[in-house]
Amino acid sequence: MAKRVTWKEPKSKIFTQTLKDDLLAEIGEELIEARFANLKDAKIDYLMKTRRNEATDKTVEPRVGEAMGSAKAASALDRMLHHWDFRLLVSGNWWAKLNAQQRRALLFHQLCHCFMAEGKPRLQRHEFDGFLSELRHFGPWASPLKEAQAALLQQSLEFAEEADGEKPAVEPEPATLGV
Repeated sequence: MAKRVTWKEPKSKIFTQTLKDDLLAEIGEELIEARFANLKDAKIDYLMKTRRNEATDKTVEPRVGEAMGSAKAASALDRMLHHWDFRLLVSGNWWAKLNAQQRRALLFHQLCHCFMAEGKPRLQRHEFDGFLSELRHFGPWASPLKEAQAALLQQSLEFAEEADGEKPAVEPEPATLGV
């Protein structure tokens, strides 16, 4: 005897919305002015991609493994047709969970990926799961950076201990604005 399969409609539908975002652009322009001279003439699209519950019109929790953001360098065709060099896409689901400092750090991180080489947009890979300039500027604002800081501090403590035989009292330095 065959089992009967029934289909249930989901109680609420989740939809994804991707829009240009003025706040991202404003923060990005501030960061470029202060820290990314190479990107001053770059045309950057700042997009917010948000998954929302149709019934409540509220953002939903980020998916497991969902990236906080991404950076894309334009192809020659993108540059010709759409007039952008880089497209920064930020997860609105993560954005809603971050404080103002973390939001700036997220955008800073994405801008660290971007650079112009001979007038063409290129992407920079991570130096680790982050950027040294990001760590210096914002401190360990996200888990991978906290882990990197802890590992580096532990290594420096072990090295100093081996060198002089006693355990030094070392505290991590606060983040500075300079690189």
